[in-house]
Amino acid sequence: MVQKDYSESEKSAPIRKDRSSKRVIFKSRSDIKKANLLKGRIIALISKIILVRGNDNQIYQAHIRGVIDSENKSSSLIAVGDWIQFSETNYINPKSKLKECRIQKIERRQNIFSRKAIGKEPFEQVIASNIDSVLIMASPTQPDYDIELIDKFRITAKLNGLDAFICINKIDLDPGKNFMKDFEIYKQYNLPIFLISLKNHQNVNELIEFLRNKETLLIGQSGVGKSTFINYLFKEQVQKINKLNEIKTKGMHTTTFVKMFDYNNEFKIIDAPGINEFDIWGLEPRDLKFYFDEFALYQKKCEYIDCSHIHEPNCAVIKAVKKGQIPVKRYKIYTDIFKSLG
Repeated sequence: MVQKDYSESEKSAPIRKDRSSKRVIFKSRSDIKKANLLKGRIIALISKIILVRGNDNQIYQAHIRGVIDSENKSSSLIAVGDWIQFSETNYINPKSKLKECRIQKIERRQNIFSRKAIGKEPFEQVIASNIDSVLIMASPTQPDYDIELIDKFRITAKLNGLDAFICINKIDLDPGKNFMKDFEIYKQYNLPIFLISLKNHQNVNELIEFLRNKETLLIGQSGVGKSTFINYLFKEQVQKINKLNEIKTKGMHTTTFVKMFDYNNEFKIIDAPGINEFDIWGLEPRDLKFYFDEFALYQKKCEYIDCSHIHEPNCAVIKAVKKGQIPVKRYKIYTDIFKSLG
């Protein structure tokens, strides 16, 4: 059977247009006195503490009360990176020593990086908004890298119209670079890969140069060196954030918060908690194949134009896997992710 050619929309990975979720927790308000509102951006979420940087660079501790006006339909109420409108109060928080404000409106998000939230009722958890790129950090060992997790990160970035690149830290633990056999595939995706050692200060400046003029989400497994990298760049800012964290947790250190750091007005990084489990939100299983470039040469030869490459007869992708033309490891990652989208 001769298969019809793919339409233009089928030839490339689809980008999300409608970000509505199964659950909407925002309501629109028309009674806000806009003339009295200030503009700013959410720069940190520390448990229930919300930090806002006003357009005048003043830092506020924010509160949410009542109904908030929002143009977003995502389930997450707020996210680091959100542009907001807020009203000032005259109250200084006695613990943080910051002036308090009340968030009134959340502006429309230009883009997001999100995940399927863990729980009985799945919904979209927005990790960061209004950014340019995603830096995926991994390590050769301690902990071992997780290629499937890395693929989920890069797919989520592309799904939301964000550039992605990879940084492998702790290369001093594998001088022979044996790990690269599993990362060569990403050259096919045109993903920049940086090999660094924060311990030995190796190749770090090249990464910093690449970050310039970008707002980037830093994401990766726990223990790969994200906190070390953030401390390397933003030691004084980290100390200030940790003081607030200690206030909230009564001295118990935690990294379960998201915060934005500014590097001398040259670039910004949003640091997210270490993630060891991650499920994609907003991608239909039938569209996953378009995010695996190694399938492109073969999938047009499948008997069915909408072949999922999972169970259909005369699937050219499955045949290519059996012939060794597509690595079994790559196909297994595809099938595992496919099942998780169901």
